[in-house]
Amino acid sequence: MKLNINNFLYKPLIGLSLIIVLCASGVQIVSAASSSLGSSGKDTVTNSTSQTTAGNDVDWVVSYNNSSSGPANTVIDNTIAPGSTYKPNSVQLPPGWATSFSDDNGGSYGTTDTGSDTTDLKFTNPVVGNPSNGTSELVSQPLVSAAQSGTGEDAYKPIPFGGQIYGLIHHSGVGANEIVCSNKDGTDCNGYPASLEVSGQTDFYTSINPLHYVDQSNKRLFFAVQRDVGYGIACWDFQTSQLCAGNEYTELSASGTVLGTGQPSRLLGVIPVGSCLYAWDVDLVMYAFDPISFSTTCGGFNSYDLASTYSLPVYVPGQHNSSTSNYGPVASGEVIDNKIYFPINYAFNADINFFCGGSPTNYCYSSRLICFDPTDAIGDCEGGWTSPSLGGANLNSRLVTGIFKDINNSNNPCVFAINPLSSFSTATGCYDKTTGVADTVPTNLVANVVNNARTVNGEGGVYLMASYEEISTTNSSGDTISIFPFTKFGAFGNSITGGAGCYNWNIADECTGWGSNSDGETNWTSVNSGDTRDYGYAIDETGCLLGLGDSGWLWSFNTDDGSLPCQRTISVATLNPQAYYCSGSGSVSGWNQVETSNTNFADFDEILVTIKDTNGDVIPGYDGVDILPSSGILDISGIPYSGDTQDISVEVILIALNGDPWTGSNNPIITTTFFGDDAQICFQTVPQDNCDIPSIINGASSTTTQIDDGSVDTQVSNVSMGLILGNGTVCGAQTSQPNNGDTTTLASNNNPLADTGSPYSLFYMVGAGFILLAIIGILRRIQQ
Repeated sequence: MKLNINNFLYKPLIGLSLIIVLCASGVQIVSAASSSLGSSGKDTVTNSTSQTTAGNDVDWVVSYNNSSSGPANTVIDNTIAPGSTYKPNSVQLPPGWATSFSDDNGGSYGTTDTGSDTTDLKFTNPVVGNPSNGTSELVSQPLVSAAQSGTGEDAYKPIPFGGQIYGLIHHSGVGANEIVCSNKDGTDCNGYPASLEVSGQTDFYTSINPLHYVDQSNKRLFFAVQRDVGYGIACWDFQTSQLCAGNEYTELSASGTVLGTGQPSRLLGVIPVGSCLYAWDVDLVMYAFDPISFSTTCGGFNSYDLASTYSLPVYVPGQHNSSTSNYGPVASGEVIDNKIYFPINYAFNADINFFCGGSPTNYCYSSRLICFDPTDAIGDCEGGWTSPSLGGANLNSRLVTGIFKDINNSNNPCVFAINPLSSFSTATGCYDKTTGVADTVPTNLVANVVNNARTVNGEGGVYLMASYEEISTTNSSGDTISIFPFTKFGAFGNSITGGAGCYNWNIADECTGWGSNSDGETNWTSVNSGDTRDYGYAIDETGCLLGLGDSGWLWSFNTDDGSLPCQRTISVATLNPQAYYCSGSGSVSGWNQVETSNTNFADFDEILVTIKDTNGDVIPGYDGVDILPSSGILDISGIPYSGDTQDISVEVILIALNGDPWTGSNNPIITTTFFGDDAQICFQTVPQDNCDIPSIINGASSTTTQIDDGSVDTQVSNVSMGLILGNGTVCGAQTSQPNNGDTTTLASNNNPLADTGSPYSLFYMVGAGFILLAIIGILRRIQQ
């Protein structure tokens, strides 16, 4: 490794020369980008900042501040002091910063710590606020396109995660795609759509109702899959966009072949209760699964035989051949009071048997509602649960599609069932959650939501309605609402369109002012001409609602009125000021401000700021403060830096009027800052035990690029420490006057403007030029 110590002398001297020339010529530097960079070193054994002993650890502290007029992209390059060795894993960074390492004198960098071979460090932060004491976040855009781009696949329910929107394709076939993903700008996520594969095997099939569970902490997605033979739980890693390494697939049953193409899977689920996941099969066996340990035993149990528990027949796929051979079960589920309620559709698409009294088939049974209690040894819901009939036997097209909670009546389970033998209508029923006895249906739900949604477009004829995965949330008035997705079928059973109905539980009626009819119901005419065939809804991290359906389109809409697209997005940041210091000497004097930048405020309707303390409680006076009238700035210096407000979390909701804030290079930035010493970066080196290089010199340089105008500011900071060998020998004469903390501005690329008003400018410039030539001559002589 070849290192030239003269490089460390050239930089400050050349910088000084430039300053002399510029000052002499009367040049004024007009700068947007501006910053400061400082360095210091300390022997960890002697605490000396001027000398260090060979073999002792040296703490290096690089301090930085962005003083530009706006957020900046910052890169700090640091060369390991010649004659020293970098101490592995010693880098400490403020929040938002990243490190890359070089072992070839800066020729190439990687994110892996290269240990004692490290020659250079690079510290980067793409968005640094002014000042650097705080956090700056690029605000993610909402799903701004009304129709978005088609997913190209028949996905079931939106799965928002990490600023992207995923979906599980239902009743997928072997070798086909199982997972889709969309960015909020309308493009497919990198690597999607994706298919499942384990060691070259691609025999994975999803169910017709692919329920799922997202492990937010470990960034995993769990769902049920069928194999050519057997079935179990698949785990998808959001971080790698692959099946979870080492736990790709957990088998629950080694037997059971794939069913028909319409519904290939014998397994349904998964549904979380407590820390366990549960999935059930056509034999009404309920399986337990631990998503942390991947064990097939969870909560003390492995599986439950619910057919035996409730004396019910199993679902026989071979008897469901009216339209598709070996048609599997269709069912959703709902967790109520830590119990799972789910339907079993015995009669749907079943063969007709006119001799039910002799050798009964599934056709002879009505669909049933099952209650499962995971804490009971046999899964029985004690209290007299009777598994109620959902519409009577011998109805070969009776199908329970969705299950939901009656929020106004003890959260009783309710179901939607389509029944073409009864005026092509949607039957709605509710049942006592303890006994299973039929109970009242929510007031006005059927008459004013279901029926009105069926004809919201003014359709003639008779339309059949199916509803699957609804979403319940709170609107801006504080009312609890549920939005039900509907797939509409024509009089001859062909699916043709979609829509939604909104029910307000506080007023027990349809949502006032909601939807395309402003009376609680909507169609999505701007999405694929209204052909959405809605399956399920979800709510993302911003509070926007998302929809997916049989036609494969993804869209967003607003909670309050059902309008689309939803232009709402959110930025959330947690600040711990002490995390910005690593030397033990950084001090904080108070909170500063929250600021929105890099955007046109005319594109927003509101920018709402809420600040919470360390307990998660809203700080009085900082709940939903609209900072749009104050040019996107909120002064938070009135919040004490003490007690429960020594750390804070800041939530900023941006409600846009259009998609312009995210067009081109635009992207709103939210910055929250505090007053205090400059943010610090720390690392350690160990000086070698020889005097070949008598002073230990650490060299750092920073490049600050202001985001909104591209202006650049460059700073250099070199700091030296005298070296003492292990035997006590003092290396070099310069150790008596060490250069500790020498910081020099190298250059500023900001189009400097010359002041030509002085008649002496030329004289000064010529004189300064001679000075510069003299300094260059001295430097050349030093090199020789």
